[in-house]
Amino acid sequence: MDNESKKITINDVARLAEVSIKTVSRVINNEPNVRASTVKKVLAAVDSLNYQPSSFARSLAGTMTFNIALVYSNATPSYIYEVQSGALEACKKWGYELIIHPCDHTRPDLPTEFVSMYDTRKVDGILLTPPMCDSLELTQALENQGLQFARLQPGDPTASNSPFTGIDERAAARELVRHLIDFGHENIAIINGDPAHGAAFLRMQGYIDAMDEAGLPRPDEYVQQGMFDFESGRKCSETLLTLDKPPTAIFACNDAMAAGTMQYALKKGLKLPQDLSIVGFDDSPTAERLWPALTTVRLPAQELAKHCTDSLIAGIRKQKPEKLMGSCSYEIILRDSVAQNAQHV
Repeated sequence: MDNESKKITINDVARLAEVSIKTVSRVINNEPNVRASTVKKVLAAVDSLNYQPSSFARSLAGTMTFNIALVYSNATPSYIYEVQSGALEACKKWGYELIIHPCDHTRPDLPTEFVSMYDTRKVDGILLTPPMCDSLELTQALENQGLQFARLQPGDPTASNSPFTGIDERAAARELVRHLIDFGHENIAIINGDPAHGAAFLRMQGYIDAMDEAGLPRPDEYVQQGMFDFESGRKCSETLLTLDKPPTAIFACNDAMAAGTMQYALKKGLKLPQDLSIVGFDDSPTAERLWPALTTVRLPAQELAKHCTDSLIAGIRKQKPEKLMGSCSYEIILRDSVAQNAQHV
């Protein structure tokens, strides 16, 4: 049998890490009183050898399940795919399994459902995505039970002591609207997202910041309430573009709503971006495939999810979890959906 086909065992890990088999077992089973330097050395050996201990055997040896739950509600497929990829990368490094748990964030019994996931020993921790990460009722229920969770892109990071990751959504929205202003646009409308999401509030604040700094008006009719989906973007743009004084530019607070805006504008006979400039947020695969290709904010969802899961598992393993607000930078992606306002040429 050659080396490549040889099954890696705990003995190989102990040999490479220069520790005892018992020490390797203690690290893998998350037992206390192991030096951080030793844990790091053992995990490095596990990673180097691609050692795959049985999560079932480990769970039998103690109270750990070595499962993390990724919970989401009504997320766009591209977003949840990126989040799942990042979480899986972190779980693989730590020797954990990822359970995908879709749910309805509007259900009143959601806190009870999540606490039950721990009580029935299905998971050791939960990764909360928007809008669950912004639910005080949910996060407080988990904290009251002393349960481990981490928040991905919370609107208010200070609302809980749990680990979190995110970008500066307010600054990103402000910079995006400033881009429209720099192109001579003054009549700029916004289609905001689902108010249950903290991101919707932050992106609205960024819009307000940019408009107020430029001394530009924000008529009430220029502020439309969407739901982060294509159809709400289309409906809100219909309202905006049938006003007596329609906007020359629209900031849709995600790419799906921007796509809906584009569809209605084109059906109305407008030329894009000559007659109407449109920007989005997220840089989903849709953004580049639209015509004109969409100017938007790139949200590094995969990287955010990886860091968030790392912090969650570190906390479970009794290591100090990092609180990584703003740890991942955003990027304004300039494409073809913005043009100089003809009135200012």
